Parts: sequence; C-alpha cells; structure tokens
Amino acid sequence: MIYNFMITEYLRRSVKVEAQSEDEAYQIVENLVNNEKIVLTADDFCDRDIESMSTFTDGQVDTHDASYKADEDFTKGDKK
Repeated sequence: MIYNFMITEYLRRSVKVEAQSEDEAYQIVENLVNNEKIVLTADDFCDRDIESMSTFTDGQVDTHDASYKADEDFTKGDKK
C-alpha cells in the first residue's frame, strides 16, 4: 500500500524597521523581502507539520487534486 504525506516547514525571523506608521513599516518589510534583502534560510526554521493526504481529502484521494502528485517518490525500494 502506498501512502502520501504533505510536509510543510515554517521559517520565521523577527526584524525591526523605523517608519511613520505600521502600514508603512509593513510596506518596508515587504519590499525588503521582495527585493531579497531579507531571505529566510534553514537557520530561521521554527516548526514542521507532517500530515497524511487523507487529512486533506477526508480519506478519499482525488487524483485530479494537485496536492495528490508527490514531489518525491520513495516507493519501490527508492527509500532514501
């Protein structure tokens, strides 16, 4: 039997900016991220979720659902 899982990892970093308002500060941070001045890395790892695909489909796998396609296949002895 083959089982599919979705692995989601979360990265987090706290940054401080000076601005006239929270909206302006948000825009500054968003621009820094978009312009790759702030790039989160594995050092910013904070959490991970591993969920069975049946969690997303209530036990019924819809093969037309994009989340059904596995990015990596560890079946048929290809386990790493």
